[in-house]
Amino acid sequence: MEWDNIKLLLDQYLTHPDIWWLETLYALLIFLVFVLLRNTVVSLIYFMVHRLAQKSPVMIVDRIIRAYEKPIKNLVLVIGAYVALDYLTFTATLDEFILKLFRSLVIVFLFSGLYRCLNDEVLMRDRLQDHMGMDQLLTGFLTKIFKFIIIALAFLVVVSEWGYDVNGFIAGLGLGGLAIALAAQSALADLIGGAGIIMEKPYAIGDWVQTPSVDGIVEDISFRRTTFRTLSQDLVTVPNATIATEAIKNLSRKEKRLLELRIGVTYNTTAGQLEQCVRRIHAMLRENQGIHQEQIVVNFEKFNDSSLDILVWCYTKEKNLAAYSAVREDVNYRIMAILKEEGVSAAFPSHSIYMEHGAQIGRPEKNEEAL
Repeated sequence: MEWDNIKLLLDQYLTHPDIWWLETLYALLIFLVFVLLRNTVVSLIYFMVHRLAQKSPVMIVDRIIRAYEKPIKNLVLVIGAYVALDYLTFTATLDEFILKLFRSLVIVFLFSGLYRCLNDEVLMRDRLQDHMGMDQLLTGFLTKIFKFIIIALAFLVVVSEWGYDVNGFIAGLGLGGLAIALAAQSALADLIGGAGIIMEKPYAIGDWVQTPSVDGIVEDISFRRTTFRTLSQDLVTVPNATIATEAIKNLSRKEKRLLELRIGVTYNTTAGQLEQCVRRIHAMLRENQGIHQEQIVVNFEKFNDSSLDILVWCYTKEKNLAAYSAVREDVNYRIMAILKEEGVSAAFPSHSIYMEHGAQIGRPEKNEEAL
């Protein structure tokens, strides 16, 4: 039946060729008008959007218009082609096919504009990083998720436009996702752990981190694993699911670093000497530029087994390991100088043995009678 309609249409054009040429000429003129006006249409839309969005940041509007510029130009051409083809005489089936194709292309162009917005690094950085405080890694992850959602929605809308039932397809995706989730539980645990690390930000690239699993500098953070460079220059990769369940000590985020010393002096040190050492060490720390002045503790702590112990407890301004070690070394040298000037000796572990007067030391004589 459809073939008969097409044959009748061909016979009409062959019998009246002037009608065919005239319709084709009009259709080409219509399409040419849309081709010439597409830049004007884009400029008009740009102007109208700016007028309607006067309170919005200009940069955002400009980036969105720039993302939609190419899809809108293509959309104008498609509209021109559709109007031109609509002027021609076709069968009902072919007209329906052209209408579905036109609507599908409109859907594709609209979603492609959204996709191009997500590809705009300036727009994503302004919205997600600067205004919402997200880091670069989380922004990239969310951008990929949004892109997948846009592609999936565009596909479903286009498929439904052609009359296909998408409910079964969606159900199939759900079952497939469940099967994948069961088969890749560890990978999903790493992804969830990575998302938690990225959102909570317990550490960043370049931080010195200590956990029960690793001690080193963070070199890379992905959604599955974190890579560390240890102090011995080994490269260690730890799954995020493991790190997410452990206590994380970020040494790079210390505002100050603890310096704790216990100095043992000999028991022949007098109370005056000990008091003078404590006072001078405290004064030395107060004058040291590398020591944080918020809290300095220098006290005669206790009577130890073989020494009188002085407790030195303070914070250094330097957080870096090398700078901290230099400050600690300087403090050690200054304390040694103070002890020497006060005539005080550092103690070392020792035991004193007291013997009774007249006790004989040596090998006991043999008892001949016993032999």
